[in-house]
Amino acid sequence: MTKLRLHFGKLTTLKAMVLGMATVAGLTVLAAEPVRAQAYTMDCPLEWANRTITDRLPSDWWTTPIGERLSGTRVGRIGGQNALICEYGAAGTIQRYEPEGEDCTANNRGFACQGRAVVRATPPVHSTGGVEVPGTYVIDLDSGRLDTARGDVWLQAVTASERYMTPRNGAQISNARNRGRGKDGCASAGYSSNRLPMSRVNVGSWICVRTSEGRISEFRVNEIRRGSPYSLVLGYTTWN
Repeated sequence: MTKLRLHFGKLTTLKAMVLGMATVAGLTVLAAEPVRAQAYTMDCPLEWANRTITDRLPSDWWTTPIGERLSGTRVGRIGGQNALICEYGAAGTIQRYEPEGEDCTANNRGFACQGRAVVRATPPVHSTGGVEVPGTYVIDLDSGRLDTARGDVWLQAVTASERYMTPRNGAQISNARNRGRGKDGCASAGYSSNRLPMSRVNVGSWICVRTSEGRISEFRVNEIRRGSPYSLVLGYTTWN
């Protein structure tokens, strides 16, 4: 039987060139969202290939290898799976399976690949909404109600000009300043039982809270009403 062998020509560098980056930025995400992995290109690994007969031949006989440069690329089906196929004319083909979880399309030098969109799971929400907290009242972020007995953050008024956010009933707070952290960010925040001066809180400030019931919560100061009575308008989310 005549044997054929595909000789590898000069190798080219396997390129992984970033085409795009999905930036996951979130304040408070309340619904699952699709996320795609980074896109990249994968060149065919050979510039050319040679095919030749490898059987031992009688004296005075010889073979002439068939050498071809890369002539085309395509995505085909082999063994029920997508395969990336590099064609070298009469010299034959080389191929590999499409990377798991990715979609690839052929181009003139190889393939453009990107991970399939997946739905990123979001933390289950225990309570969320908007609430106005008058001065001297306590907000329970586990329920979203004003509740002195079980509340987490007291809008403490020492004087008309000296006010604080004060943790209550074992709750703790962390000032995230002007950016939301979400559940994971707040879960890893540094917490304190110390009261936070309202002079350090503005419209747009974010506060992480570890509630009196041990949940992670986050709220944004949407409005500061400085009339009489003084109050804060908050938008909050508390996770299980």
